Amino acid sequence: MAATRDIEIPQILPGTGFGYPVAAGARIYGRALVGLNAAGFAVPLGSSSVCFAGIAVEHVDNRDGADAGAIVMVQRDVRAFPVVFAAASIGKDIFAADDDATKIKDSSGGTRIGKLIGQTTIQGGAVRAVVNLGA
Repeated sequence: MAATRDIEIPQILPGTGFGYPVAAGARIYGRALVGLNAAGFAVPLGSSSVCFAGIAVEHVDNRDGADAGAIVMVQRDVRAFPVVFAAASIGKDIFAADDDATKIKDSSGGTRIGKLIGQTTIQGGAVRAVVNLGA
């Protein structure tokens, strides 16, 4: 299921930020996964995206705008996702079928978004998958 709200995905290490023009009719939620369509415009990661751009810094709504009617800032960095993988998955590519960053997986069937580089425990004891986005 695609994102329906802003998502909390803690940043582990700072990365590189980029700005992309947003496609007409697109709404991108904060901390959602962002792709680029065939024309090079930012869209929520999913069936209309041809590659992974990064994770949205903030919510951008271009539903009433033309192509390039808004700019979304994205980052490629190291993040702790609320997903647990087997230790054998460390070093594997990570994929996402849509923009919901809470639904990443270590098998194909979506767009490649980075590499699993480890697991960490965050405040409160929750285990998180550490992913190097864009690696």
